[in-house]
Amino acid sequence: MEGEVGDLFCQGYDRISFPFDTEVGQLVFTFSCFSRDNQHTFHAEGRMIWPAAEILCHFLLRDAGRRMIKGKSILEVGAGQGLCGMLASYWAKSVILSDYDDPSLELLETNVEENFSSDESRSHRPQCQKLIWGNSISMEEIKQLHGPFDTIIGSDIIYYKAAVKPLLQTIRLLLSDDPDAVFILCNQAGRFGNNEDEFLEGLEENHLIKEDIDICSFDKEPNQKTHFFLIRKRQ
Repeated sequence: MEGEVGDLFCQGYDRISFPFDTEVGQLVFTFSCFSRDNQHTFHAEGRMIWPAAEILCHFLLRDAGRRMIKGKSILEVGAGQGLCGMLASYWAKSVILSDYDDPSLELLETNVEENFSSDESRSHRPQCQKLIWGNSISMEEIKQLHGPFDTIIGSDIIYYKAAVKPLLQTIRLLLSDDPDAVFILCNQAGRFGNNEDEFLEGLEENHLIKEDIDICSFDKEPNQKTHFFLIRKRQ
């Protein structure tokens, strides 16, 4: 099996760019990653840019979204290739891009290096860190090194039922107790799948509350099959 999995990735990565017009000028992030044609390939999910990441980026560029990242400590969970965290880094105080998958993290490091190599961009460079949701050692390590965080962001990270509650446990531990601290979650309905009950139970168990946001207010091509939540600790 190990050999078969290795063979799947000998085909190489695509080169994909994402331009954003912002108040600081046009920002263009370029990635070596899999195209979405590979979304059903074993363990490829962390090495591609999912649609919800682009939607979350559009939100972060709006006034409401920018207020949640400007001057803040940011953690991107399930970052994959870190598009949202890279964009946020131009306004944030600090950004940590996290994932659990070692091959994804290796590729993420390469993409961060490429996108923050110039003198102008280097000061915004985010850090990469391994984070295993629900693992007390992993969570405490990142909390001691970098947390707690003012804002946590995630896109298309809810799809495995077994990972939903560990994710929300992680949010509870790593999110600041400040009333303004927020977890911004954008997820395609198709990937959200049949996990809604698990998600709602996890929110209740971890004393988290959610606010549903209508993406029509900020997405250029709104997809009604996309969930967008602002999640905070119950005060």
